[in-house]
Amino acid sequence: MISSGDVMNSDKLFWVLFLTLTLIFPAGQLSAYPQTDADFALLPPYCKARSGRTSSADAENWARRIGKGWTDIHHYCSGLDHLNKAKMATDSKIRIRQLNSAIHSFTGFQESIPRESVLQPEISTQTGRAYLMLDQVGAALKEFYNAIKINPKYTPAYSELADYYRDNNKPEEARKILEQGLKKNPKSKSLKRRLNEL
Repeated sequence: MISSGDVMNSDKLFWVLFLTLTLIFPAGQLSAYPQTDADFALLPPYCKARSGRTSSADAENWARRIGKGWTDIHHYCSGLDHLNKAKMATDSKIRIRQLNSAIHSFTGFQESIPRESVLQPEISTQTGRAYLMLDQVGAALKEFYNAIKINPKYTPAYSELADYYRDNNKPEEARKILEQGLKKNPKSKSLKRRLNEL
C-alpha cells in the first residue's frame, strides 16, 4: 500500500527532476522533437523514419540516401518542428523562442555534416527563413546567398530572395535574382512563375 509520505516523496522527486531539466535545457527544448502524427505530417518523411516510427527497411533506405548526416538528422527535424510551431504561435515570446531554437538546431546540424552534403543548401535556406521571421534581414539574406553558393541550382533559395526583394519594393533586384536562378535551372516552374508575376 502506498502511504501519503510516498506520494509526497514522489511529488518532490518530480519537481526536482523537472527543475533540473529546465536548468539543463534551454527554454523550448524540453519538447524539442516532434511528438504527434500531426507534427510529423508537416515534416519530410525521413524525420518519421529517423524517429523509429516506420519500418527498419524504410529507415535503412533513408540512411543510405542521406549518408553521413543520418545519425544527427533528428536535430534538423527538431529545427523544422520548431519553425512550424513558430509559424502557428500566437504569443510573440513563444514564437521568438521557437525561432531561436530552430536556428540553434539548424546550425548545430549543419556544422556536424560534410560541406558537400546535399542537405547543406536546404539547411541554410531554412535558417534564413527563421532569421527573416525574426526580422534579422542581414542574417537571413546571408543564409540564402550561402545556399546558392553551396548549390547554384538550388531554386528555393532564389525564390526566398526574390520574394524578399519583391515584398520590399525592389522588383529589379528580384528580377536579377530570378534570372540568375533560371540560368542555372532553366526548367524551374516556380522561378518562371515569379518572374512572370513581377
